[in-house]
This record gives sequence, structure tokens and C-alpha cells, in this order.
Amino acid sequence: MLLNRALGVVVIMMIALVAFRISSIRAGISETIEKQVSGAGNRPIQSLVVSEEAVPALDAYLDKVSSRNIFAPKVTIREGEPKPEPAGSPKDLKLVAVSMDSTSVEESMAIIKNKGDSKTYFVKSGQTIGSTEYVLDKVFSDHVVIKLRKQEFELK
Repeated sequence: MLLNRALGVVVIMMIALVAFRISSIRAGISETIEKQVSGAGNRPIQSLVVSEEAVPALDAYLDKVSSRNIFAPKVTIREGEPKPEPAGSPKDLKLVAVSMDSTSVEESMAIIKNKGDSKTYFVKSGQTIGSTEYVLDKVFSDHVVIKLRKQEFELK
């Protein structure tokens, strides 16, 4: 019985301590808010500056992004500089397979292996083949046509 009373007193003291801590925390928060609202805080609240320039429509950004092939960066050659030779030759490229799309010829795909770097590439029409400058031009069921600048090569 004495033990029950002692435990009851301890529980009441713990409840009082928790209530005191909660009230002191609330008071601290209230003081901090009042200081910031009145401007007596550490630093004043800065005003938000809004640009008055018109933001372009999303379509303008999408057009720019979709017109660029991020996997084939543009190479600019200055006048007087020799043109770089393409990496590899058409003899290094081997047609592994063709995947024809019956609904859209542009979606047809060729699987081409580059013997020079021993890598295989999955390429659609208009895309560059790996690190070479060769571009897949046309896909047929039994062969493909690749281009290097204005020269055309056939892979079977």
C-alpha cells in the first residue's frame, strides 16, 4: 500500500514536470514569433522580388529540347581547321538484326555492332551510330543504309 502511494506521487510529479516543460516551450515559441513579427528578431524578413518578365510557354521549351539529340552533340569546325576523320570505317560496322515496325517506318530499328569498340548499338533512323559520325538513314527488312556526310553506305 505504501508502495502504491509512492508510485502515485511519482506519477503526479512526472505529469506536473511534463506540463511545466510544455508551457515553457510554448512561451519560448510565442516570444520568438512575436520578435520576428515585430522586427526585433535576428534579421528582418526580406521582401520577395518577383520578376515582371513574361515566362515563355512550356511549348517553347519542349520544342527546343525535342529538336536536339543529346546523344549526338553538335561539333563545330572553325574555318582553316582540318575536318576530323570519322571514328572507324563502314567495314567496322556489322548489321546484326533489323526490327521493322509495321505501323511506322521511322520507328524501325537496326542493331549494329561496331567491331572497333566491340559495342552493339540499337539505332533508329536519323540517329548516330555510337561514337562514329555515321547516321542510320534507311531501314529495310534485309539491309540498312548509313550516311557519312553526303556519302551513303549499305550494311547487310
